[in-house]
Amino acid sequence: MDKLFVQKYDVTTQRMPQPELDVSFKHALIGHYIVGTLEGFILLIVLLILNALLGLNISWDTQLSIVFLGIALGNLIATVLERPIVRKAHHPTPGGWTMALCSSLPTPLVLVCCELTILEPAQRLPVIVATLCLYALFIAYMRPWEPGDDRAQTREKIRETQQMTRQMLQEIREEKNITK
Repeated sequence: MDKLFVQKYDVTTQRMPQPELDVSFKHALIGHYIVGTLEGFILLIVLLILNALLGLNISWDTQLSIVFLGIALGNLIATVLERPIVRKAHHPTPGGWTMALCSSLPTPLVLVCCELTILEPAQRLPVIVATLCLYALFIAYMRPWEPGDDRAQTREKIRETQQMTRQMLQEIREEKNITK
């Protein structure tokens, strides 16, 4: 028994584990899929309106399969392409043109590929143009080239919001006490 060396855990010499600075792949993919669900829903509405206005005769299941495949594969590719940039920057949304290209282009390109393979030639052009215009609006609204907030900035904004809410509630309570 005395030959066994048992190392004791010394709290003073051990460093605290560092918090994970970058978002895990799983969480990044889930975030992409949540945003992609909203994008897909809007794209599906645009395709339904386009189908009704132009009489393209695209079936519901064809439209749904284009949107589902395009969003699922495009967001998976975008997440895979973003990982090296996010890890290098230690920031969930570091911004920059490389990040903008990696996060914005895969989904519309995959959607266009799905539309080219699934749709008939007469149906392709209006659907592809509508898809690209819609994603141009998404990109302009999201501005992926600008850096986003990191965790510390987000926590600070939450604290500021909580403080403002407390002040507003205090003012409301004071008004009620004055009027009584």
